[in-house]
Amino acid sequence: MNRVKRMFSTPKRAVFTVICIAAALAVIIAGTLLAVKSIAKSSSIGEENAKNFAFADAGVDPLKAERVRAKFDFEDGRFVYEVEFTANGIEYEYLIDSSDGSVIKRESEKDDAAPFASGAGAPDTNAPQTGEAAPPTQITADDAKKTAINDAELSDEDVKFIKSELDFDNGVKVYDIEFYTSDGYEYDYEIDAETGDIYSKSVKRRENNSVTDSAPYAGDGAQDTSNTQSSLITADRAKEIASAHAGFSVSDVVFSKTELERDDGYTVYEIEFYKDGVEYEYKINAENGTVFEYDAERIHD
Repeated sequence: MNRVKRMFSTPKRAVFTVICIAAALAVIIAGTLLAVKSIAKSSSIGEENAKNFAFADAGVDPLKAERVRAKFDFEDGRFVYEVEFTANGIEYEYLIDSSDGSVIKRESEKDDAAPFASGAGAPDTNAPQTGEAAPPTQITADDAKKTAINDAELSDEDVKFIKSELDFDNGVKVYDIEFYTSDGYEYDYEIDAETGDIYSKSVKRRENNSVTDSAPYAGDGAQDTSNTQSSLITADRAKEIASAHAGFSVSDVVFSKTELERDDGYTVYEIEFYKDGVEYEYKINAENGTVFEYDAERIHD
């Protein structure tokens, strides 16, 4: 106690003591902020994804962007990525939300170092070029969820969502939607965030889930017979079931694979085929003709 009193015994000592305390508090606060920033950055979308979100919003081919820079920062009460780049004679500056990739703010102006270029990446004279970002043109996460469960012919009450996040897949902004049903099947959808179209989808049996062989997704006209039957369905029948489940006939598609295999104790036909730029992969239960698992994904050029 006497030592504390001595620290404030004279005005000069008091001022010096206050300065020391303030400096110590500043160091503690700075260290805390650095720790919080480090944690936020480790759980963020990352610099590369932040750049891709900015490129996509500007309509710029990433390969044509120059002088690209991305910096993790804290602004207006949230962690953001400051992204800057030049393309087609235009300088772009973006603030990208570090948690979901949404555009917080955008600015663009003619690059004095290059001639103005029209076309992709050129500013829209009818759109605001500075200030807060214009209303997003992409669909919402709820819209993406609705598209997925409608495609699966299910309802909100039938499923439990385990994932719903905005992501990039081969340069396309998509919602990654995952959910499962009580009867043991897990669905994984990628929904185009700009158009709302289904970019890819798959369904599979969940592990450690007590499910019988009577899978709920039998193809149109599939025969749900007893597991004790002695003969397996034919490969041609498996092709019919797979193509019908996808909404086509056998003559509509091009098959690339038909194999009989064992999978997790089941005998299945692995069927692969193509239609309109989409690759379909199916596993058909060879004993009863039900759809064991399927996947559909657009072929990338």
